[in-house]
Amino acid sequence: MGLTPRTAVLLFFVFLAFYSLFFSPIWLEGRSLAPGDALQFYRPNFLPMTLWEPNLMTGFPVAADPQVMTWYPLSLLLSWMPRTWNLFVISAYTIGSWFMCLYALALTGNLSAGLLSGLIYGLNGFFMMHLAHISMIQSAAWLPAMLLAAERLRNGGGIRWIAAGAAATGTCVLAGHTQIAVYGLSLVGAYVLAMGFRKSDRRKYYVSAYGFLALGIALAAVQILPAAELSRLTIRSSLTYAMFTQFSLSWSNLLTLLFPCLMGCLTVNAGPTGYLEHLYFGPWNLAELAGFAGYGAMVLAAVALSVRRRYPAALFWLAAGLCGLALSLGGATPLGRMLFYIPVFNLFRAQGRFLLIVDLATAVLAGCGLHAILTQPQLRDRFTRISILMLAGLFALALSISFIFGPHLQAMATGNGIVWLPLRPWENLTIGIPLLSGMMITALIGFLLRAPKSRIALICLLLGIVADLGTFDWFTYWRYASPPSSVFQMPPALAKERDALHRMSGRWLPVQGSRTVEAFADLSRLWDIPSVSKHGPLLPRRIHELLTLETHGWVSGHWADGANRAFDLVGARYIVQPLGSPTQPEDLDGANAGRWRFVEELEGSPVVENLRAMPRTWLVDETIPLPPEQIVDAIHTSHLPDGRTYDPAAMALIEKPRPFHTAGHGTAEIIAASNTSVQIQTHADHPAFLVLADFDYPGWQCTINGEKTMIYTTNYIQRGVFLPAGTSIVQFRFRPLTLYVGMGVSMATLLFLAYLCKRSTVLG
Repeated sequence: MGLTPRTAVLLFFVFLAFYSLFFSPIWLEGRSLAPGDALQFYRPNFLPMTLWEPNLMTGFPVAADPQVMTWYPLSLLLSWMPRTWNLFVISAYTIGSWFMCLYALALTGNLSAGLLSGLIYGLNGFFMMHLAHISMIQSAAWLPAMLLAAERLRNGGGIRWIAAGAAATGTCVLAGHTQIAVYGLSLVGAYVLAMGFRKSDRRKYYVSAYGFLALGIALAAVQILPAAELSRLTIRSSLTYAMFTQFSLSWSNLLTLLFPCLMGCLTVNAGPTGYLEHLYFGPWNLAELAGFAGYGAMVLAAVALSVRRRYPAALFWLAAGLCGLALSLGGATPLGRMLFYIPVFNLFRAQGRFLLIVDLATAVLAGCGLHAILTQPQLRDRFTRISILMLAGLFALALSISFIFGPHLQAMATGNGIVWLPLRPWENLTIGIPLLSGMMITALIGFLLRAPKSRIALICLLLGIVADLGTFDWFTYWRYASPPSSVFQMPPALAKERDALHRMSGRWLPVQGSRTVEAFADLSRLWDIPSVSKHGPLLPRRIHELLTLETHGWVSGHWADGANRAFDLVGARYIVQPLGSPTQPEDLDGANAGRWRFVEELEGSPVVENLRAMPRTWLVDETIPLPPEQIVDAIHTSHLPDGRTYDPAAMALIEKPRPFHTAGHGTAEIIAASNTSVQIQTHADHPAFLVLADFDYPGWQCTINGEKTMIYTTNYIQRGVFLPAGTSIVQFRFRPLTLYVGMGVSMATLLFLAYLCKRSTVLG
C-alpha cells in the first residue's frame, strides 16, 4: 500500500500513545524511568549543553563522551525543557517501533505487518532490559530508519532518501552508544551488499547506499573526533580477551529466548509479584543477556521462512539473526573468538548486545510471516502445520528442561541461595506461563488462518503478541527499580556541605557511594557539587592509576593511607565513607593523627574533612622533572627518588625537563570561573609555578597577562604554568581543536545534504 505523510505521522502518534500507556505505572506514580545506570549517569547528564564539566572528576570533557549525548538532537531539544525525562526515554521506543513499522511496510506493503514488526521491535527483551542504558536504546531506535532508507533506494528512491539515510545514520551515532552504532552500520552495510547483489544497476545502488552511510558518519564528526581523542586516554582504549567476552551468553541462556523468566527476571527484591518467586540467578548480568522477542514472533518468522522466495530479504535476516546469536555467545563459538581480532569490534565488551540483531531480524521476519498469512490463504495447511510443530517443539523443550538442564539450573539456583527449584511446568510458572502463551498464540494464528480477512482475528493476534511479550516485559526492573522523581532533588542535608566546598575550593569524594544522599556518581553534576568521582566507561587512565578510581565511581584503593597524597592533591576535602563506617577520625589512620575531622553523618554515612586537602590552585617554589611512573610512586608514597619527602604545597612534579627552584612568597586566587574557563590572579615577589588542580586534557589553553604560555602536565593529572614575578592574570580556556574540526565537517556535510534536498526538489 502507498503510505501518505499524514498516515506516517499518525502511526508515530499511535506508537507514542501506546508506549505512554505501557509505561503509565511510572509517570502516574510520579516516578522517573531512571533505574540503575540511568540514575547514576544518564539522568544527571540530561542537562543543557556544555563542553566541560568541572564538577566531575576534577574536570571532564562531557561533550567528548558519546553517552552524554551532547549533540543528539532529541537531547539538545528536551534537556532545555522541564520534566521531559520520561518523554525522552519513551521516545526511543516510539522512534524504534515507528521506523521498524515503516521498514516492514516497505518490505510487505501491509500496514498490519508493519504494526506487528514495530511492536515486536520496541517490546523485545533487549529494549526492555536496556532501558537504563538510554544511549543504547536511542541508538538502536535509528537502525530501522537506516534500513528503510536503504530499502527505498533499492526500489528506486531518489536523492531525498540519500539525505534521509545520512540523517538517520548521523543521528544513530549522535545518540551516543558507539557499540550499537558500529553494529548498526555493519548490519546496514551487509544488508546493502546482499540486497544489491542481484540488481542490474547495483553500482548505482551501492554508491547511493554506502554514500549515505559515509555522509552520516561525516555528519556526526562533531561527536566522533572528540570521542576518539578522549577514548585514547582512557582505560577502554584496549580490552583484554577476558573483558571482551564479559557479559556474553552462556549456552544455558539460550533457554531464555523461549522461557525468558526461567532464571528469574527481577534484579531487585520487589516483593510478591504473583508470577516470580525468586530473583535472577543466571550468569551475570540479566540486562546484558536478555533477548526475548516472543514465541509468537518466532512462529511467524518460521512462517515467513517457509515462503522465503516471496520475500527477498528473508534469507538475509535469517543469516543475520543466526550470526547475531552466534556472536552473542562470545568466546563460546569460533565466530566470537575471531571477532576479538577485528579492529574496532575488539574495543567493545558485552557480546550479549548482539541480541539486538537477533531481535531485529525476528521482528522483520514476523511481519513478513503475518503478511504471508493474510495474503496467501491457499497455504493455510502449511502454516497450520508450522504453528503446531512449533508448539510441539516448545512443549518438548519445556519437558526436557527438568531432565537435561535441571541439574545445571539447580546448581546455579543453589549458588544464589535458592534451595529448591521446581522445573515441571505445572509447578514452575516461568515454564508454565510460556506454554500457555504458546497455546494462545497457536489458537489465535489458527483463528486468523481460517478468517484471514477478519479484523477481529487480526486484532486478537496483535493483542496476543503484545501479551506474549508482556510475560517478560511487565516483570523487568523498570517497573520496580524506577525511582521517585523527587530523588533528583538535592537532599537538604547536602546544601551545607556544597556551600562549604565552594567557599573552600574543595571537592567531594563518595568512597563507595550508592545512595543519593551521598551524591554518588554523576549526581554531583546535577547538584553543582564539585566532586572527584564519576560514573562511566570512559575513565581516563591517569585518573584511574593515581586515584584508584573505578568506572562505577568507587575508590578501590586505601584512600585514608597517610602516605598517599593523591586525594590531597585533587582537593578531596569532604570524604563520604560507606554506610556504617567508623566515625572517629583516629579509626581511619591512627598513624596520621590530625589529618581528619568528623563532620556529620548523612543517614548513616560518616562524612569526614580532610584537613590536608589542597585548594583548587596554589603556587610552589620548585618543580621536579620525573618520568610519569616515578611521579605516581612519589605521590602514593610521599617519597621522592632522591630520598626527600614529597610535599605538594612546596613542589610540583612535571614530566618535561625544566627544573626550577626559588624562594619567596606568593598567593593565587580564582577570581572568575565558568565551565570552560578559569581566571586566576597571582601575586609573587619572585618567579613561581602555578598549579591548578584540574584535569590536564588536550584543548586547554593558557595566557598570562594576555600572552599565550605553555601548560605543563603537573602531578600526573593536573595543569601548571610558570609565572613571572609580580601580579599576573592567568586565564585558562577550553578550546578543543578536535571539536572545532568535527564541527566544521558536520556543518559542511549538513550544507551538502541541504543542497541535495534542494536539487532533488528542483529536478522533481
